Amino acid sequence: MRPYGHVTVQEESTLCIKAFINLKISEICAAVRARIVFPLTIGVMISGYLLYRMINSKIAKNGKVNRAISKDVAQVVHSFDVEDLGEKTALCRCWRSDKFPYCDGAHVKHNLETRDNVGPLIITKSP
Repeated sequence: MRPYGHVTVQEESTLCIKAFINLKISEICAAVRARIVFPLTIGVMISGYLLYRMINSKIAKNGKVNRAISKDVAQVVHSFDVEDLGEKTALCRCWRSDKFPYCDGAHVKHNLETRDNVGPLIITKSP
């Protein structure tokens, strides 16, 4: 005869399985939520915020259109005689060209950095 309170390994296993089966779904979900979902949600939120800050600061840093060309005048104005232009002329609209006012393709880098979509103004002489 066994003393009171002592159980065999088989009885202990059976009790553990019955206790697990008797757990309510809400208790299991609460345990999973507390240990997995909550920290994961916080991690995703922090990562998203840091990514937003990184992209936003890059765009804000490059916010000015004209950063270097003729900064000593109130307004930059260029005029051309149509006769002086070649058959096809590309004029810069991003203000990043080293050959300003002519386009040298600098808008490609500008567009990648700022997610902008500017391109040159192309003037073609008609016959």
